[in-house]
Amino acid sequence: MFTQIVDGVAYVHSRGIAHRDLKLDNCFLDANNVVKIGDFGMQKAFAGPLAQKLTTQVGSAYYAAPEI
Repeated sequence: MFTQIVDGVAYVHSRGIAHRDLKLDNCFLDANNVVKIGDFGMQKAFAGPLAQKLTTQVGSAYYAAPEI
């Protein structure tokens, strides 16, 4: 499942999108045990024509990196 999540994040990043709230609560399993990443409510484009500078910290504090 971890590999599926990493592959999903790599795909989203390849499309120029930052999820910004990735956590296990936002990863879902379908009937075939395929992981789906959901809840893109805090997403931002970081590349492409819709790119925005990411200046704010969002997401869940418990899942933030220690340096934040």
